[in-house]
Amino acid sequence: MVELPHPLRRTVEHVYLTDSGGTPLVHLSRTLPSDKDPDLVASMFTAIQNFMDDSFHSMGIGDVRSIEMGDRHHVAFGRGHALLFYVVYRGRESNHLEQR
Repeated sequence: MVELPHPLRRTVEHVYLTDSGGTPLVHLSRTLPSDKDPDLVASMFTAIQNFMDDSFHSMGIGDVRSIEMGDRHHVAFGRGHALLFYVVYRGRESNHLEQR
């Protein structure tokens, strides 16, 4: 019998930590390493976040806290004083995760 994930449960797949300039510092993964370079992925998330922040700030909307990728994958963006934090998770979107 195949066990399907509960639709309300969230599973963290990857965590990326970069400095404020986008230089990758840490990558944690729930699974074995993939063929994708984690430094390149972290830099891509930084570029996406910077682009969206620049675009939406000019419209007075505010910070982008998360994006959806595909059917059930999400990326939550976090920003500290000198660090950027990205959490890739699968499952239902979580407003609590993005607010933290």
